[in-house]
Amino acid sequence: MLILNCIRAWLRAMRAWKALALTCVLLALAPLIVGCSQKGLAQATTATATAGAKASPSATTPTIETATDATAQPAITPTGAPPDPVSLFGVFRFVKAPQMLVKRDDVQLDNDETPEMLLTISQPSTTENLITDEVNSLVTVIDYDTNQRQWNQVWVSDVVSGTASPLPAANRADGYNGGKLLHTSAPILLLRTTTLNGHAHLYAWRWDTANHKGERLKMAPQGGGSELNADFQADLDVTIADLDGDGVYEVVADNVSGVQTWKWDGSKYAPEVKLP
Repeated sequence: MLILNCIRAWLRAMRAWKALALTCVLLALAPLIVGCSQKGLAQATTATATAGAKASPSATTPTIETATDATAQPAITPTGAPPDPVSLFGVFRFVKAPQMLVKRDDVQLDNDETPEMLLTISQPSTTENLITDEVNSLVTVIDYDTNQRQWNQVWVSDVVSGTASPLPAANRADGYNGGKLLHTSAPILLLRTTTLNGHAHLYAWRWDTANHKGERLKMAPQGGGSELNADFQADLDVTIADLDGDGVYEVVADNVSGVQTWKWDGSKYAPEVKLP
């Protein structure tokens, strides 16, 4: 009986020792197993990321679009019977919010089949104080392309201060804006504004037919000095009229103290003696 109990105790010790030995082996191999698992996970993650990168471009990489070469893709010339150009003109293609169209005139500037469109536009100088801030104004010329059958903006004037006033165009019997006011072949474009202080301003451009642009006329200031870009000012009103009937228009400024006129001398407007 004693011998049997000793054998049983020895077997239990052997089982405990094997378990302990196995535990020690597993503890010794644990870092290696974990390292292999992490390496495998890293490799799998890298492979997945690489596959994803190949499938779609990175979100942080901007896509740069290049302009199409106009010579590589020429514009298609319309065919068929030409339409009425006026029927194709859309003013709001060239007048953007918050701009305000003051006047639209068809004036003959280039002596071609279709008159150009002269737009007079006013717009807020800022969007903060629309009532108390000054308004800006400009004129722009829209020309018709007979080949492409579309209207294109070919010139925009300087932006000047004040709210624009509608001026009669040269296509009327009593009109003058866009007419040949200097008795030459060059049309003259005008822009009249009123500033917040109540003063009137008149700006003038000579139309360059060859280059499709306006060039500011020059004026000599009152009291002498270097010539300036034409900006005629008046307390009450300023306009343009052929006072002596020679076909060359004078500028007439109506002030509180009297009337001031400027006459064209061939290169600029020079002030004349102020009328009482």
